[in-house]
Amino acid sequence: MVAERLGEHLRATVTSGSGRGLSNDGALLADVRSVLASCRTLIAGRDPQRGYEAAKAISGIGEAVTRLGLAIDRKGRLGTGRGSWGEAMLAAVGPACEDRFAACDRLEESDDDAVIAALARDPTGFAAGPRLPGRRPETGPAARDAHGQATADGRARLSARLAEIAEAAELLAAPEGDRARMRGGWATGARIDTLTGYAAVESPRGRLHHLVRLDENGRVGSYAVLAPTEWNFHAEGPLVATLRLNSYPPGGEGFARAERIAGLYDPCVGFEVAIEERRDA
Repeated sequence: MVAERLGEHLRATVTSGSGRGLSNDGALLADVRSVLASCRTLIAGRDPQRGYEAAKAISGIGEAVTRLGLAIDRKGRLGTGRGSWGEAMLAAVGPACEDRFAACDRLEESDDDAVIAALARDPTGFAAGPRLPGRRPETGPAARDAHGQATADGRARLSARLAEIAEAAELLAAPEGDRARMRGGWATGARIDTLTGYAAVESPRGRLHHLVRLDENGRVGSYAVLAPTEWNFHAEGPLVATLRLNSYPPGGEGFARAERIAGLYDPCVGFEVAIEERRDA
């Protein structure tokens, strides 16, 4: 889970609209490829604390993340090295862009009972378009961040993601006791009744819910998955609310703004931006 979080965050940042323009350095791309390959090694199931291959992967990840300019200080805050890729990424989404963002309504573990109850009533419909009364929930790094309520500009959102990359690199190298304690709240689950149970996982992009029902023979009768993207990209969700706060000048500037904002909400699939002039009847 730690390696997956690190690898997915790094891949999403490098391939985002802002990241593509800053990621054409050969040495940087070599580091990115190395980290992603090492993450795949760890995700494959090897014990991160035993074996030469896993130890080498963890060491390489730590060194590469440092070269990217990402580190966590003693107060748990993200620090980016001067002139580093991390610093450039934050500058690319900073206040000069003049993007505006809606406040973050965090989806948390305390919401699980309501989410699972709704998912159990309508597995297909709720998974495709989840909603909580009076809420506009968001999930992911910005929501997990202790300061996620205030997103004055894109730096706050991206900083939360970059901080999780640096934290994950440290976590991989930490002693097992520290790792177990630090990731203790990443996954929870419970039985609803004799044949039904759920799990909620803090995946890279946010809180991921699974609901499974067994039949009388103990086989899987139904399985519902509610992905984080369905919250963040809901038609009445946080991305749409943010898009409505901004204006989109004609030409490349408006297109770049829409793409930049969408990328900061980290969709789980590729996306394309099209801007059409609104024509009221």
